[in-house]
Amino acid sequence: MDKIVEKISSYNIFNNVLPGYLFLIFGGNIIGVNLVKNDLFSMFLVAYFVGVVISRLSSIILEKRLDKILTLIYKKNKDKKFVKLSYQEYVNASLLDEKIVIFNQDCNMYRSFCMLIIILLFLKILSLCNIFKKINGDFLYITLLILLLVLFIESYRKQNDYIVKRINIANKKNNEE
Repeated sequence: MDKIVEKISSYNIFNNVLPGYLFLIFGGNIIGVNLVKNDLFSMFLVAYFVGVVISRLSSIILEKRLDKILTLIYKKNKDKKFVKLSYQEYVNASLLDEKIVIFNQDCNMYRSFCMLIIILLFLKILSLCNIFKKINGDFLYITLLILLLVLFIESYRKQNDYIVKRINIANKKNNEE
């Protein structure tokens, strides 16, 4: 267990474990089920998985929408700018200034918290409408599995795109040298 804890980065704690754990506390409260268990290792694994799902939802669904909204907001305010840089610009800049990676991790954490709040609001609205009592448990389970499958297929595709972009950047730098 100690070796596993040593390998966990602050990124994983703040972007996966913390949002996952908060979901288990608040989401469980909303739907009326205690999702927090006494077994620390199992709790950690469940919180991590739920946090990964929240992080992926924030990356796949929320990121593009936030970028559009912030771009529109900043177009109206001439004193501030919201600029979306290319991945190559990010990689090159992060090699020159390692704090950029930390700032990016913070950005991702805030985006995950935004998604967590959206999910909790959605759950609260569903619970106020008594939706959970009206839906067949098997149907809910199958729907959840299908949605998770689609989410992780899209996450795989997006991550693969980043790998290809990094390889292309590395190859371009090698060719220039």
